[in-house]
Amino acid sequence: TAEDLQLRLAFDPGDVFRDQPGVSVRRDPNRFGYTAITVRGLSGNRVLLETDGVPAPNTFSIGNFSDAGRQFADPELIKRIEILKGPASTLYGSDAIAGVVATTTVDPADLLQDGASQALRLRSGYASDSHAAMAGVTAAARFEAFDGMLSMTRREGSEIQNAYHLVDANPRDFEADSVLGRAVIHAPGGPLRITLGWDRQAALTDVDSLELSGGRFANTTFLQGDDRVEASRFVVDQVLDDPGAFELLEWRLYLLETQFSQLTNEERRPVPPATPPLAIRRDFHYQETVAGGELTAARRIDSSHGAHRLVSGLELSRTRVVEQRNGLQTNLTSGATTNVILGEVLPVRDFPVSVLSKA
Repeated sequence: TAEDLQLRLAFDPGDVFRDQPGVSVRRDPNRFGYTAITVRGLSGNRVLLETDGVPAPNTFSIGNFSDAGRQFADPELIKRIEILKGPASTLYGSDAIAGVVATTTVDPADLLQDGASQALRLRSGYASDSHAAMAGVTAAARFEAFDGMLSMTRREGSEIQNAYHLVDANPRDFEADSVLGRAVIHAPGGPLRITLGWDRQAALTDVDSLELSGGRFANTTFLQGDDRVEASRFVVDQVLDDPGAFELLEWRLYLLETQFSQLTNEERRPVPPATPPLAIRRDFHYQETVAGGELTAARRIDSSHGAHRLVSGLELSRTRVVEQRNGLQTNLTSGATTNVILGEVLPVRDFPVSVLSKA
């Protein structure tokens, strides 16, 4: 719950799941930070992530230069997190082979308590391990049959410090913004929620740990990553108050768009007589757009032999994924450029522009 996270001083996804048995957050120590949740040893797209009932974008990575990781809700906006360990494909589809991590964000009613018509929450925090600072403001108001809420959070920080005094951590500067707007209309059939969310993250990392480290980086003298991600979502959902013969009747429509842009600049020393000094620029772009809707109904049946709960549902979604890698290699001696890097002709798509319809 939100109270648990506050008592734990949860500042990032690692803090959120730190004390959960069998659950961990995968973190790339070189550059990309937190990228995926692992449940009992399985990770990636085998774990279904949901925020307010809406599935998070998939993850896709290629080596050391591109990683479209999973997107997590800002801890400041979390009301509760539910974790289901183990296969849940019957209720949640084939993406839930390893389990489900379902996050619920705050509602206006969570702030408007004891009959209050207006509420304002201000929070700030600091994490010494990464010199990260956070500031958040959440305002809510009630007007007869309408509740409104707007929340904004800003985070800035640097690399996580290590205890090894001979070699410092990779220098890193990051910033993140989260905005959540929600309107709750108390309609006759049940409260109708309209949610708008926007998240942005940016990180600039000097990947010193890979310089002159052997293998493909044996001659690398400079490596810098500029990573950005922007995500937006629009959700309309409703839980009906009096569903007739059903115990629960809920519907939801959603539209999500997530864009990753990752730029890598690298310099390599000369290896006479064949290879001159080189500057290499790599661009990675990944965009995923998801539109969908779902309907869930539940009914409880009591009999002399016991109680039974029947749950049925339907979900339809359409996902469009666009991915591309590009690059340019420059001879620092002659100034000549080429789009052929390590024998690969760029730009290239690792898979075609894909559209997936799922029911």
